[in-house]
Amino acid sequence: MALDHPNNVFNLRQFLAKRGIPDRPISINEFRYSDGTHRPGDIVWWLTHIEAEAPKSAASSCWLDREGYSNCEVDTLNGLLSHDGLLREAWFAHHGYAEITGQLVGVGSSGFKVAGIAGVDSDLKVSRLILGSRGVAASAEESVEVVFRNVDRLRPSLKEPAVFVRAERIPDSGMLDNPQGTIAAPYQVVNNEVRVRLPDFEAGDAYTVVLGRVVDAVPAAAPK
Repeated sequence: MALDHPNNVFNLRQFLAKRGIPDRPISINEFRYSDGTHRPGDIVWWLTHIEAEAPKSAASSCWLDREGYSNCEVDTLNGLLSHDGLLREAWFAHHGYAEITGQLVGVGSSGFKVAGIAGVDSDLKVSRLILGSRGVAASAEESVEVVFRNVDRLRPSLKEPAVFVRAERIPDSGMLDNPQGTIAAPYQVVNNEVRVRLPDFEAGDAYTVVLGRVVDAVPAAAPK
């Protein structure tokens, strides 16, 4: 079955239940449209809904790339690499998703066409989030604000007043050497929450955000 829209797996399970058919493993043999094959924002959007619907398995579809070459080849990892072996922005979207460890936590959005996946690793005292945008903010001056709640899960003591935040933008720009670092700084914790505003979050982009303890932060140059 092709995942044409969110809730396909939920709808199928309801269909089976209403007809007295026992639940069974569901696999999605292809997801993603041809025009969203490389867009990091679309990739995160699809992965978010696959996580929510929890099929047994899901496989990414492959199409011709923007240069007319087939992505249905092992050496391109289904389009995560170009036919010349260069990293695409899609590779970094999948990499950001793969880096999420620990327990998955809920992610909600309001006002924007944004979806995301987040996890909290209590052992490592770190939380990772990846967001994907399929649309833009209401106006060019606006940006996306992320609110992290229950931040005490990351801190050994409620006396710690801040957490360290590192954010990287994965632009929908074709080949990419590395994501664009936009934030690397301590943020104050207020009422067990941290608010982070992500700049330049445009349609098709993705963003990774990492929260950790200030004492564990690795010094880094200021983002350009």
